[in-house]
Amino acid sequence: MRPFTHLAARKRASRSTAKPPCYFGTRWAHVDSPPRSLSGVKLEGTKLSRHIYLDESGISQDRKILVVGGVIIDPDREFTALEQYLDALAKVYVPSERYFPGFPLHTKDLFHGTDVWDKRTYPREKSIELLRELVGLPAKIGLPVVWGYIKTPEFKSTNPDRKQHMHTALNHGLAFSLCLVAAEQFMRNYVDPKEYAWLFVEKNHSEKVLEIAFRSLRGQYGSDELLTVPGAVEYLPLKRIRESAGMIAKRDSIVLQLADMCVFILRSFLESRKGCEELFEIFSRNTAARLPKTGPDDIAGFHSMCFTDPLPKGVQS
Repeated sequence: MRPFTHLAARKRASRSTAKPPCYFGTRWAHVDSPPRSLSGVKLEGTKLSRHIYLDESGISQDRKILVVGGVIIDPDREFTALEQYLDALAKVYVPSERYFPGFPLHTKDLFHGTDVWDKRTYPREKSIELLRELVGLPAKIGLPVVWGYIKTPEFKSTNPDRKQHMHTALNHGLAFSLCLVAAEQFMRNYVDPKEYAWLFVEKNHSEKVLEIAFRSLRGQYGSDELLTVPGAVEYLPLKRIRESAGMIAKRDSIVLQLADMCVFILRSFLESRKGCEELFEIFSRNTAARLPKTGPDDIAGFHSMCFTDPLPKGVQS
């Protein structure tokens, strides 16, 4: 895969020309009027039937893999039941003096035994029991999980002179784009062609990251790297995910907290973290051996995990 080195060249060119065609051009024609997809083309579908909730894991400098992932839900059928189920778990496991409606169940704290789950004061067997419940929830109720990933050392090594904050933003943006390609794959293969999805992300997402992700999905800068990832070209431009995104605080969204769990488990799996084998099996409904691992030549990729049957081939869009 070609690294993001062309971005620096385009930035230099923009200083000498008002509007370089290579920077502002697109790979596919955009439509002027809504409804549009995140790729700027005409949105396919007339009914909003899915919400996509995404989070990230591995953005710190010492991480080997950066993952953006989450869950796709049917808000009419699943949202209220999901909120009630997770709140019921919190009532059972959170100490009564700490509980409040919508209490955040952070997977990382449960796994390491920190914060309210401090292993020095909270029974470790209970926090692990709750962790198993959370990890098994997507498979239990049939929520599709989607993710995109970047091997950060490989991308950094292609341009070691670039500043660290730019490495992080570019890697994060591409992983974000790849996750949405996985979501598009799910929408085309598993959901009625008359229906479309809308994206929700955490409010603290960097504007720079979202700009990189959305521009690459619109066939602008960053799309060179995106299109070289095996399988991505088949689902671009995006047609089943509505333009724009809803911004919400994680503390206000139990579903975003579920996305937080997914990316923690997925990054642990992709990094082959020891001691997580049981969680991988629970997460994948005892099919962890079939979860895609990263090969030595894989710098980036996208995948989905579904627990229902796809649409017949003739119906897929």
